[in-house]
Amino acid sequence: MPRGIARKLVVWITVMVIVVEGGFALLNIRAQERQLLQEMTVAADLVSQTIVSTTWHAMLEDRRARVYEMMNNVGRQESIEKVRVFNKAGRIMFSSGDDQGRTVDVDAEACGMCHAVGQPLVQVDVPSRTRIFPRPEGGRVLGMVTPIYN
Repeated sequence: MPRGIARKLVVWITVMVIVVEGGFALLNIRAQERQLLQEMTVAADLVSQTIVSTTWHAMLEDRRARVYEMMNNVGRQESIEKVRVFNKAGRIMFSSGDDQGRTVDVDAEACGMCHAVGQPLVQVDVPSRTRIFPRPEGGRVLGMVTPIYN
């Protein structure tokens, strides 16, 4: 341990600088994580709205094979885990994964925004339609629900 006052002062100032810089670094990392999540949400919403827009007419004409082909193409993208389409009852009508035909709980957190009041809402904001899920093999995945209105 240093004996002189100058040495003690240098040690304490060094410790204080390390603590303050560490605090600022932590705040900076958290701010960057929030910004990155916001950018990922905007990108996911753009992809989601693009799927709805490109499949709209094929859905109206009940050309399911064409709609499923388009969604399968999107689901094959490297950064997209899967694309799913649910009906009002929560049954998975299409999935680019292996869960087609299963039924999800419409009272679950992701569905509750629209289905909690008995009839679907007209507009649900993007952050409310977004969830982050842990992956079984590690990491996280961003999930987004986009209603398709008639």
